[in-house]
Amino acid sequence: PRKWNPITGCPKLHEENGRIVGCKTPDGYSYCYQADMCNRFPKIHKPEYRFHEDRIYQINFDKPSIVAVGTSGDFPAYFWKNNSEDITEKMLELVEKMKNTFRHFFIFLTRFPENYFKSSDNIGIGATVTKIQEIDRIRELKNHPAFMRWIMLEPLFMSYEEVKSLSNDIFEGIDWIVVGALKHKNKKLQERWRPEERTIWELIGKARSTETKVFLKNSILKTHSVFSVFAGGIEYGARFREYPPQFYQWAEEMEILDDL
Repeated sequence: PRKWNPITGCPKLHEENGRIVGCKTPDGYSYCYQADMCNRFPKIHKPEYRFHEDRIYQINFDKPSIVAVGTSGDFPAYFWKNNSEDITEKMLELVEKMKNTFRHFFIFLTRFPENYFKSSDNIGIGATVTKIQEIDRIRELKNHPAFMRWIMLEPLFMSYEEVKSLSNDIFEGIDWIVVGALKHKNKKLQERWRPEERTIWELIGKARSTETKVFLKNSILKTHSVFSVFAGGIEYGARFREYPPQFYQWAEEMEILDDL
């Protein structure tokens, strides 16, 4: 998908011992990409929230596109963090602009799903869930009427026992789950938190019971060859690279189904 960042920054970003850190592994290691960018390029990337009015018109892509909104920040959380009536009004205008730009399909992702706005038929809303303690985000997401709902299970820190303990209808009302493993420059840390194969199968089983589509990211396919058509993850099978039906519906209406 295309990326569009009228909002940057996240309430999870903060300073510790002179460095910006964000979300952490269960054993306390920061893995946040945006935190790394803030440390590497502090003049360009800032941890605090910023509303970039000049980026509003960058939405005019040449052809109909799936647009990931706020990949460098948490867009819905901005409503919760921001106290400026003027900025909130501009944000709502921005949302209305997206709702009226039907040639694009916008997808959102947040760690604060309780802050979602009213959606429309060209907007998909999602929540990040990495640990069992965050599972209520799925239930919170279901409280919001939406054309498409999805869950990002990346990086997945849940054990097999924790996933198995979830109800079989946990993904009822969720159209799509995306599953990925931790990606980190510390390879030992990455290996320590690599999900077990049976954990992935358990997630797939629960998704299948509610007809929820499943997309396994390369971080899973390349380390668990059983999920690929051929061993070693050389060629990926469509069986676990699914997209929600709403994507196809939109693409058919835009006459770009072959490009999806």
